[in-house]
Amino acid sequence: MYLVDQLLQEYLNEHPGTTLYRLSEIMHSNVSTLESDQKRFRKFKNVALAKGSNALRTERLKLLRSTLKKHPNASGRQLEEFTGINRKMIYKLIKEEGLME
Repeated sequence: MYLVDQLLQEYLNEHPGTTLYRLSEIMHSNVSTLESDQKRFRKFKNVALAKGSNALRTERLKLLRSTLKKHPNASGRQLEEFTGINRKMIYKLIKEEGLME
């Protein structure tokens, strides 16, 4: 298993931001197998967070909050430029978290 883990990590170092789904296609493995390997051994570095994951939401909220502190009067378009988060997602997070109240 160590060799496979090493090969996966080398691939991720060369292609940062690869999702586990894409990695599973490349390695001819299941996503659940890769997830369990991460729990058993160690987390892979440079893996993109899953689209609907709580970790991604938390990361976006942290980034959005810090950007709003620096630029409290920024428009949605400006926030999108500053953060790289889609504008629709920005509006959704602001509404759900009550960030502009």
